Amino acid sequence: MIEVRSGGASGARSARPRPPAVALIALTAALIGCAGPSRSSSTPSADDSPPEPGRVTITAADDGELIRVTPGAQVELHLDDAGWEVEVEGDAILLVPVASIADTGDARWEVRLERPGRAVIRASAPEGRELTVSLEVVPEK
Repeated sequence: MIEVRSGGASGARSARPRPPAVALIALTAALIGCAGPSRSSSTPSADDSPPEPGRVTITAADDGELIRVTPGAQVELHLDDAGWEVEVEGDAILLVPVASIADTGDARWEVRLERPGRAVIRASAPEGRELTVSLEVVPEK
């Protein structure tokens, strides 16, 4: 449907598309349903349900986040250059460097989910940037 409005005293008219309300509701529901693994900057409450397995890419933009995943999720750490030093605290995950055939200029790790629990990924770049991300592996119910 196109809504036509009068331009007032000048008589100019403009056409503006107006999407049906049903389409907006469907789009909103679809976006909410595609949330995937949860990210939170605070500790989750006990009644938070575990996220669905999915694909998660952790980047420097996730600094300070708590990311909750279930076993079976595919998790990767992507950092913008190869100079980052990375360490893990905790035994819930294992970082495995990903070798790239093409020189992309970035560094990537596969994050293997070893067991339920929490781990902290800490990374630092040569120019002083830092990254701290908590990752919680939540058992499926």
